Formats: sequence, C-alpha cells, structure tokens
Amino acid sequence: MVQDQKSHEEINMYKGPQRKFERKTRSRARLSAFGIQLLEKQKVRNLYGIREKMLKKYFAQASQKGGDFTSSLVSLLERRLDNVVFRLGFAITRSQARQIVNHGHILVNGRRINIPSHLVKAGDDISIRKQSTKKGVFTNLLTSLKKYKCPAWMKLTPASFSGKILQLPTSNDIAEPYNISLIIEYYSR
Repeated sequence: MVQDQKSHEEINMYKGPQRKFERKTRSRARLSAFGIQLLEKQKVRNLYGIREKMLKKYFAQASQKGGDFTSSLVSLLERRLDNVVFRLGFAITRSQARQIVNHGHILVNGRRINIPSHLVKAGDDISIRKQSTKKGVFTNLLTSLKKYKCPAWMKLTPASFSGKILQLPTSNDIAEPYNISLIIEYYSR
C-alpha cells in the first residue's frame, strides 16, 4: 500500500504536457509610410473584392481621365455592377451581390449582365429579372427595400425591384473607411 502511494505521488510530480507555457509576445514595430499605404490598398481590395490587377487598371484609367483624380478612382470603384447591386440594397454583402450578378439575376437597361466588373453609367436602369424574384434570395427583399435608404447618386424603386443611376458618384458621396490619398501615393511611387 505504501508502495502504491509512492508510485502515485511520483506520477503526479511529473509536470510534462500538463505544464502551461507562457506565450512569447512579440512587440509590433511601427509601420513605415509604405506599410501604411500598403494596408490601405489591401483594405480597398478586400472591401470591393477585387484583385491587384484590376485595382491597377482602375488607377491607370483614373489617371488618364484628368480632373479630380480621387473622385475618378472612387467613381470607378463604386460604379462596378456588383457594388451598385449592393448599394441598391439587393444584396446584404458585396460578395453576395457579386454572386447574384454572376448567376444572371440582374438586368442593366433590360439586358442580362453577368459580369460583376461591368461599369454602369449615369442613366442606367438596374433591375432584378422577373423570374428571379421568386428565388430564395429575393423572397423577403421587398420588406427590407422599403426600409432601405439608397445613396444620393441612385434612385431606388422597391415595388419593381429596380433602381436608376442618377449621376456618377464622387468621393464626397462615399463615406468608406479608407483613405484614398494613401492608395494614390502607393501607386504613384
């Protein structure tokens, strides 16, 4: 019996895998100006769900237009069809809006468009196909659209599941959590 107690105590004295280790924390170094610009660019890419090549393309287009570069870049990003569908309230997230566009549920000026990067123009009518309104994604859409407040550069008609682009968006119309000037500095280097 004494021998059993001793072996039991020896087993409890072992502190191998039961031992808790302290995690070493690494202090974060301050970000450089380049690091801050890179983070802003990544934030925009993740927000709009676009790849680096497409963002570079939008940057080049905005630089060729002339005028206010910031407004041009924001306008190109906001005029994407998947973003417009999101802004009209037809989808809860931009990724859901992208999927709705990819599956062919959206009409632009009466034509079926399934390209999320399609740029809409002022005066374009965006609507949901009549056959698609019976789908599961759109079943409770009418009640949520009645409560939804659309951006000033668009007009929403909830009863017909449609919207119209009144004017092109500017950087003043958009209140996004990113600093567009840092992105311009990133690509200008």
